[in-house]
Amino acid sequence: KGVNEKKREVEFYAAAFGNVDRVGDIIQKGAFSKTIMERGPQAKGDIAHLYQHNPEQPMGKVLEMAEDDYGLGVLSYISKAEEDKLIKYKEGILKSHSIGFKTMDSEDREDGVRVIKDIMLFEVSTVTFPANELARVKKFSLDEIEKLIKLADNKKELILYANNLKTLLG
Repeated sequence: KGVNEKKREVEFYAAAFGNVDRVGDIIQKGAFSKTIMERGPQAKGDIAHLYQHNPEQPMGKVLEMAEDDYGLGVLSYISKAEEDKLIKYKEGILKSHSIGFKTMDSEDREDGVRVIKDIMLFEVSTVTFPANELARVKKFSLDEIEKLIKLADNKKELILYANNLKTLLG
């Protein structure tokens, strides 16, 4: 999970479901299903991994893409030409993501929030300031969470693990 320096891979959420982002949008679960089938890495592979939404700065190749209950999960290979960015991921300097898309179907709520139901995705980006603050590097697997629960019996180890967790989450 997260950053695998050896394989040059980064696993992250490009978007999160169910929360209002900084521009007043909520992305509904299922909004990416059609675009993943039509444009995703298992189809045409037309979805780019860019740096700061800049088409002149491709930084990786999307290897896998899928929706889960949290959001749009992505596994991306980081180019050898982008060594500095891989290091910044590992250091926790780069940790946020965003998407470049066209809304295909949405609904405006009475409170002014737009609920996005269908998206045509063009790119995922590593960004400094994401529209959705929950679109981050994946840090923990289910195994890691289960390990935390088991450590609850050993308070000293649990405190150490919790402090490491706080550091990772920033």
